[in-house]
Amino acid sequence: MERPWFAHYDPGVPHQIEIPDIPFTAIFARTVSRFPNVPAVYFYGHRWTYRKEER
Repeated sequence: MERPWFAHYDPGVPHQIEIPDIPFTAIFARTVSRFPNVPAVYFYGHRWTYRKEER
């Protein structure tokens, strides 16, 4: 199959990537633990991070 868009990729950008054979929930849990203060959602001027808020 021809993929003409590859010609527009920046140098060094791979044409294929390997997708790990692990569940999305594991990837998400790792992201949450590594980046708790990174915004997860912006919605109507509000920002929510991955950090669990104590109430």
